[in-house]
Amino acid sequence: MATPMRKRTHTPMVATEAGAAMTLMDGGMVWGASEEVGWIRGKIVKVVGTRVEIQSIARPFADEKAGLVYAMTLDDLLPVSELDDDANAYGDVLNLQVLHDAAVFETLRLRYYNDRIYTQAGPTSLISINPYKQIMPLYTQRAINTYKDNTDGAGPHVFGMAQNAYNSLIDNGICQSILCSGESGAGKTEVAKLVVQFLAATTSKDSTFKGGGKKVNPLFQTRQVQNQIIESNPLLEAFGNAKTVRNENSSRFGKFIQILFSPDHTICGGRVRHYLLEKARVVSQHEGERNYHVFYHLCAGMSAELKARLNLSSPHNFHYLNQSGVYELLDTDGKPMCDEMQEFSRTQQSMTQMRLDAETQDQVWEILAGILHLGNVAFETVANKNAADGSKLAATSQATMEIVAGLFKWGYH
Repeated sequence: MATPMRKRTHTPMVATEAGAAMTLMDGGMVWGASEEVGWIRGKIVKVVGTRVEIQSIARPFADEKAGLVYAMTLDDLLPVSELDDDANAYGDVLNLQVLHDAAVFETLRLRYYNDRIYTQAGPTSLISINPYKQIMPLYTQRAINTYKDNTDGAGPHVFGMAQNAYNSLIDNGICQSILCSGESGAGKTEVAKLVVQFLAATTSKDSTFKGGGKKVNPLFQTRQVQNQIIESNPLLEAFGNAKTVRNENSSRFGKFIQILFSPDHTICGGRVRHYLLEKARVVSQHEGERNYHVFYHLCAGMSAELKARLNLSSPHNFHYLNQSGVYELLDTDGKPMCDEMQEFSRTQQSMTQMRLDAETQDQVWEILAGILHLGNVAFETVANKNAADGSKLAATSQATMEIVAGLFKWGYH
C-alpha cells in the first residue's frame, strides 16, 4: 500500500551534505520520500552534493522490495526511531518517539494490516481507516460492554470516542459534538451509524442481560425513540446515498444528527438535518455511477401487484437509471454486495418505524415511479417563423405522459 505523498512543512533531519555523510558513516537508517512508492525506510549508500541514494530494507506488508536503490534529495529524508518499530504498541501517534509524516503513516499502515483500524491522535481525535471488510470482533456486544462507562485501558475505538463525549456531557452539562470527516469512501457514514448505535445501546435504563449487572442488550430492550434514531439510517441511505466511482454507498448530502438526552441522561429524542443534496444525480449520472439506491430498490422489491399499478419494470427501461450502464452494486470479485429486494423491505420497515403510515408510503412510491416515467418522456421541436422554435410532446410519449399524470394526480388531456 503506497503511502500518499504531501509537501512537508517541517524541517527534515538530514538537511545538509555533512549530515548525510555522517549518517552514511554511522550506518544509520532514514526515511526517504519517493514519488514512486511513498515513504521508504532504508540506508544511505551514496551522497553526491545534495543528492543521495537510499537502499531499501524489508518492511512488513510493504510494496517495495528490499535492496532496491532510490535516488532523492537531502530534503526528502527524515529520521528513524528504532523505538517506534512496534506499531501495535502505539495506539496514540502522539506517543511516537519521533513525530513526523513518515512515522505516523508507518504506524497507521502497520496497524491497518493487523486489523487495528482505529488510532488515537490525541485525547479528542481518532483516526479511522476503512478496512473494506468485516472485522467482526470490533462491534460485538463484548466491544460495547468494554467501552461502556469507562474507556480507561481500552484501545482506540469509535465506541470510546462516543463514550467520552457522553461522559463530558454528563460531567460538564455542555452539549458535545462528534465530527466525522474524510474523503469519499473513508467510512464517515458507517462511523456515524456506529456512534448512534452505541449511544442508543448504552444509555437505556432498562437494558440488562439476564443474571443482572449493567451489561446491555441493544437488540431487544432499547426504547422506541432509540430504535427510531437507528432506523432512520436505512431511510436516509436509500434516498440520499448512491454508487460513485470511488464508493458503492456514498452519501450525496450533508447530515447533522442531534441526539437529545433527558435529565436522567437517557435518550429522549433526536433530529436529523440534511443539506446540500445532490439533486442533479436524479436526472444524470456519470459513467460507472448509479442514481439513488431507492430507485433500484423500488424496481426490484415491489410486489407484482404494486409494480403493475405503478407500471414499473427493470431499471434498464428507464432513462434516469440506464445512462451509466450500472445497475448492481458489485464487490471486487464481481459478486452482488446487496439484495435489492431485501433493501426495499428494510426501507419499508424503516418508514414504518418512523411512523409513516401505509397511505403515505404508497404516495412516496407513486412520486418515485412518476419521476422515473417522466424521464422517459420525449419532446420534439416545433418550428416557428415569427418567434423562437418551441417544442411539443412527442407522439411516442403520449402514453408515458398519461402514466405520469396519473401518478402525480395531474389533470391531463
